Amino acid sequence: MSRHALVVYNPTAGSASGADLWLGPVVHRLASRYTVTVLPTVPDMNPSDILHAIGKPIDLLVAAGGDGTLRYALGAVAEAKSDIPVGIIPLGTGNQLARNLMIYEENILSDPLDEALSIILDGVTMRMDLGIMNGQYFCICAGAGPLSDAILMPEQKDKVNWKMLAYASSVIQNFAMPPVMFKVTLDEENETFQVAASGLFVSNIADLGLGTLSETAELNDGLLDLCILNPSEFGDYLHMGFRFAGGFVGGEAPYYIRKVRSLTVEVVPSRAKLSRFQHIGHRIRSFFSGNNETRPPVAQQVIAMIDGDAFGETPMHIKVVPHAVNVLVPRQFATRLRSSGEAEAERLEAEAERLEAKAEAEKLEAEADAEAERLEVERKAKTISSDRAEAAESGADETTL
Repeated sequence: MSRHALVVYNPTAGSASGADLWLGPVVHRLASRYTVTVLPTVPDMNPSDILHAIGKPIDLLVAAGGDGTLRYALGAVAEAKSDIPVGIIPLGTGNQLARNLMIYEENILSDPLDEALSIILDGVTMRMDLGIMNGQYFCICAGAGPLSDAILMPEQKDKVNWKMLAYASSVIQNFAMPPVMFKVTLDEENETFQVAASGLFVSNIADLGLGTLSETAELNDGLLDLCILNPSEFGDYLHMGFRFAGGFVGGEAPYYIRKVRSLTVEVVPSRAKLSRFQHIGHRIRSFFSGNNETRPPVAQQVIAMIDGDAFGETPMHIKVVPHAVNVLVPRQFATRLRSSGEAEAERLEAEAERLEAKAEAEKLEAEADAEAERLEVERKAKTISSDRAEAAESGADETTL
């Protein structure tokens, strides 16, 4: 029986010429093993439309395009609760998911299209987590705040022509923007806190394209990483750039990272205190825009971003969907992941043993304290009894006299 593959593709991805240059070779390569159907994405496409696009079951879903196309394809599979393996052909600007899965890398000596097709045909499957923000699936991250807005600003033609450099002007325009006051509620912990942040991200991956944002993020750990960035002075921005370039190693301001499963992010309408650097930045932007306001307006709501696209506004209700989809990855990535998982299992086992030993020590200490308290009570009781006996004997002697 013939096997069927559906190729969902972005007709504008890959180059200025769109799909004309690469779609034919993709179909030809896959046709050696599958009967191939192609489906171009259209604006306002619903993820469920992907699996309903053909009237017969499919054995392979291939998503060809940028991270937005991958979000639609993976979201459709997750919504259908299907085990269909999903192959990835990275043809976008950042290709962040493909980078984190070792499907894509910048290498002039290799053909990314050929490498991706080899993985689809000869790779291995891996269960991968997804996130949901206000009912919309995401595979990379959800975000809000000025640093998140910078990801939304470049136009499609600029991203095609300039790739990652297209984000340079948007980053400059958002440089030193005043922070937003967020209220974060961690649902499982029943914990709420407020924080001023220039960028609040809930990430499923470790690398968002500027270097490693969170070295603790894993694509199949059943968790998301809450990452809060709040640079305020020039040195913070410089420090952030170096840390992004060299790899994030966690823990220091202006960063905050926490593992989460479910949370709600809201905006608190208040005017965050500006640093001197942010105040200068606001005055410069006001001068060039012709805006004479001396202080930035108070944010009521801000744009909610998922995987580089705007999806409504805050509040954001976010949760993880563990092991939501089956993706095809290189064998070496699966091996590394397995090794990482084994190392993590060993760490957790050692941590469990440490906690067990600590609990046992605390138990023995508590028993020793209880025994010492019992002996002290007995000693005091004997002392009181002895004192009473002596007092009774002394009273008897006085009566005799």
